[in-house]
Amino acid sequence: MLNHLVNKEIDAVEKYFCIPASEMQKSYFTDEQAQFTQNLIHKVGNDIVDQVKKEKNDDEYKLIAKLCVVIQSRLSFYHSYVINDQKLLFYIAVIASTPGNIVMYLTYIQWYAKKNNVKEIDLTIFCTDIFPDGFFSPEQLNELWEGQKLDPDSSKPSSNLLDYSMAAISIQL
Repeated sequence: MLNHLVNKEIDAVEKYFCIPASEMQKSYFTDEQAQFTQNLIHKVGNDIVDQVKKEKNDDEYKLIAKLCVVIQSRLSFYHSYVINDQKLLFYIAVIASTPGNIVMYLTYIQWYAKKNNVKEIDLTIFCTDIFPDGFFSPEQLNELWEGQKLDPDSSKPSSNLLDYSMAAISIQL
């Protein structure tokens, strides 16, 4: 657990989250992820919505739709890159599967965008440049989540370092 005062360091997110995440060996795609990725790449426009509806049950689809809203909200308030690719929004929602994981993936993408001066992320950049070998495993995501936790301070609105924009200034474009 990090000292709650690190949320005032402009490079805290980079030091305590992004760099450790970048050093992790990503998990290779499962057969299901690889098939989903291939199908997704070849879809056009709203075909992705139809595909997700067909492959997921109603509750799973509703969750993915809600997660897409979380992604769009988080992008508009915390990040300096954009995602205009609907396929990528759905893809991140599917692979991340929880709001906390979304926060971590979007923050890691922000670090990549800053490092490479990329203002717009699309599915190709996401798959070929950021995650060419797969994604974080559930165990890695848990380790990253716990690693960015701040020690309790009742005067702070969040115990998550990734919720403090000041701590992520160093990774903004």
